[in-house]
Amino acid sequence: MNALPWILGAYHFSVRCSINVFFILFQTEFFVRAGVHGLPYVYTAMNVVYIILQFASLQKLHHRSSDYLLRACGAWFLAVLARIILFPDNSLAVATLYLLGIMVFELFFNQFFVHFLSDLFPLQDAKRHLPTIAAFGSLSCIASGVLLKLVLGIFPIGTILAGNLVLFGVSSLGFVALRVLGGSSGGGCKAEGPAPDAATSRVEDFGGWPLVKALATLSALNMVGKYWLDYQYSVAINKAWPTASELASFIAIFTAVTDAAVLFSQATLSGWALRSGGLVRTLGVMPIVVAALSLFIVVMPGTGLVLATQFAFSWLAKSFYQPSFSVVLGVLSSEARLKGMSTIGIASSCASMFASLVLIAVQDRFGPPPAFLALAAVFAVMASVVRKVDSIYAQEVVSRLDTLEEIGDPALLESLVALSPAEKRRRVERVLAGSEADQLSAISELSQVSPRDAGTLLLRLVEGEASPRVRASAARVIGSSGGREAACHLWKLSQGKQLEPRVLANLLESLADLDAGDEIEREARTFLNHPHHRVQAAAAYAVIRWARGDSDLEAPLAALWRMLTSDDALTRAAAVASLGNLQHEAFIPEIRDALSDKIEAVRRQAAKALEKIRTAEAAKSLRDAVGFIQPPALSDACATGASRLERLQVETVLQILDNLGADERMRAAELLSSLPGDPRGQLLWKILRLRDESIRRGLTSLLSGIPVPGLLDALDKALANVSEEVEWKEDVFSRMVLEADCNWFQSLETRLPRLLGSVAPGLYDRILALLLRRIVIEGALLVGENEPIGSLEGPVRRVLGLAANRCPDPAFAADALSKARGHGAFVASLSTEYFERHLGREVAYLLADVLNGLARPSEFPALARARAPAGAGVQVLSERASTLTDKR
Repeated sequence: MNALPWILGAYHFSVRCSINVFFILFQTEFFVRAGVHGLPYVYTAMNVVYIILQFASLQKLHHRSSDYLLRACGAWFLAVLARIILFPDNSLAVATLYLLGIMVFELFFNQFFVHFLSDLFPLQDAKRHLPTIAAFGSLSCIASGVLLKLVLGIFPIGTILAGNLVLFGVSSLGFVALRVLGGSSGGGCKAEGPAPDAATSRVEDFGGWPLVKALATLSALNMVGKYWLDYQYSVAINKAWPTASELASFIAIFTAVTDAAVLFSQATLSGWALRSGGLVRTLGVMPIVVAALSLFIVVMPGTGLVLATQFAFSWLAKSFYQPSFSVVLGVLSSEARLKGMSTIGIASSCASMFASLVLIAVQDRFGPPPAFLALAAVFAVMASVVRKVDSIYAQEVVSRLDTLEEIGDPALLESLVALSPAEKRRRVERVLAGSEADQLSAISELSQVSPRDAGTLLLRLVEGEASPRVRASAARVIGSSGGREAACHLWKLSQGKQLEPRVLANLLESLADLDAGDEIEREARTFLNHPHHRVQAAAAYAVIRWARGDSDLEAPLAALWRMLTSDDALTRAAAVASLGNLQHEAFIPEIRDALSDKIEAVRRQAAKALEKIRTAEAAKSLRDAVGFIQPPALSDACATGASRLERLQVETVLQILDNLGADERMRAAELLSSLPGDPRGQLLWKILRLRDESIRRGLTSLLSGIPVPGLLDALDKALANVSEEVEWKEDVFSRMVLEADCNWFQSLETRLPRLLGSVAPGLYDRILALLLRRIVIEGALLVGENEPIGSLEGPVRRVLGLAANRCPDPAFAADALSKARGHGAFVASLSTEYFERHLGREVAYLLADVLNGLARPSEFPALARARAPAGAGVQVLSERASTLTDKR
């Protein structure tokens, strides 16, 4: 368990107790000398002094908040020490000065302490820990009052003041140790974006100014509403309890009940609400509830409703509004937040003075209905500002992530389909500068780059010092990805430069897909007698593709026939491969004959060639070969190829099933269930009987592709027959995914993108969450068995790509994931906020768990136990992961 929040809570409790005692003692001395009527003037002076100090400090706030906190505590300690030594018999001026001083000090303490906590905890941790630390502050209000009540009967005020100063000094010294414990002697370690110029003096010159303005408006409205409601509450209780003893008794009880409710909520509910309900939604609860109650009072005035409104305001503000407000500020960079909090403080003080002046002017002119109608309007406007804060907060999260240094992850490139053209080229260029594996990965994705950019990059690869394998791969796709201009340019270069045979062969095959022109066609014909079998076969393939009449076919077909009858096995295999690439059923007899070749390499190439010719005759040829072809592995490959071709009938029907009516779907399902060689037929019979259209379409999409027995079995068990209908039992499917010992569940990774185009985004998100949970479980098992977690990298990258593609901007989402892996906990918390908004809380937190586990593998077992899903897979997690923490 992380002890830091509890230590911070203990510090907050002790220093808050001391501040509360200072306030009570100095307020008592002021009342003795000036009476209660002088208090409004002190409040006005406090706001004026606070605003002046904030304006002055706003120009110079460039250090860490913990430094300012210690300076403020040190200055206050010396001021109180001077009061004890120099002014033992204080006058009215001294009493006023120190009451004003403790008020201003408390405001600055709150500001710097909240800023320090925001620097210390990432956003997700802040949601959990800040309410707990605030609860210690609420507890201090109760404890300090009780303690002061006890000691006032024993010691004089001067002695109590001195003892309280000692407590304050000890607490302040303890804060120095807290800074070190927090991971930085400077008190805060939040990752920053580009640092602003230290000479910058205006807060709007720093990032996050729109959010600061919105929060300042929200805070100002809150202060106006608070002052207005406090006044109406005071009027109501003075009328209901006219005598001093009755009034004091009620205030004591009401305050105690409110404080107890706040303490309970901060300790138990606030953190849960922030994590489950979201920051900004939690921020909006208080103004909406208070506005609604105020409208009730307009219709039905009464003391009970006024008290309920005051209680709701105090309870919701301290339990939910203030913690969420503090955490929302945490999205800002440290310096922008420091200046922003000063700006918000100024706005609040100005609003307080404005509210006081308005109350003085109109306090005797309005009854409860108009007063609470105005109050409802204030909180309604406040609720509308919360909606604006929600939008700006989301933009600020994106802005913070966008300004961080990019950490590229080549593996995410293959998962992205929505990159901007400039971004695609930039990423591909970066990956092409990497290893051979990275270069091959980038080449396979060049179809997503503009043809002009792809052609330039591919030419650079072929002409450069890349490996022969990379150059050959680049030559093969230069026509399809780079376009005719780049392919023809490379051909011209090849005439004056000796290319490796496989590079030249791949270039010919690439040109075959284009209208290369008469000149290139004539030059390609000269390669029909090339000594290398790959070049000769590729030339024949290209010339046949370019043929305009029968006369153009004679030479290339003759070349392929010579190759088929050659004594060299590699030559025969190359000819068979070219016939398969042509994908014409007229060549099936020649390819079928090659299945009986005495050389295995030729037979294997013939099986592959037949599979490219997607006809029933090709499927039958492969099925017939199963009985005689050797070795057994090749026989199995023929059987698999035959099944794949047979399943093309199913794939064709799958594309149109959901456009059929209910009766037509049933007839189609009956037909599919009778198809030979496809185990999906009976399963489709169940799926097509589902009533939920989104689930039906989603599961139909999952069935596309090669059937995987484990996946089909899981789907079959999750589709339960209930009476005359079929129901989808997602908890059964989830358990089977989490329980699976084999890797069939990885087939979900390749099928999941198909759900994006269907009407089943909810199913997509739930399966994505399952895959993430599965990774966490696998990580826990690997750690428990003392195995390296390197085997998780592939699945993790694929699933991260699936998560990125689910977001509105996949490119930005992929960047956010890469930065979360490379920039530490604070940036990871920003990315979690981003994904929570677009993918939901469950997926966002599971993504954070996976990234956290990859960074610190020893935490995988604890993460597996903490994120046990409700219902599905709980027993599995208990059985497979519950003891792993103990093993470590």
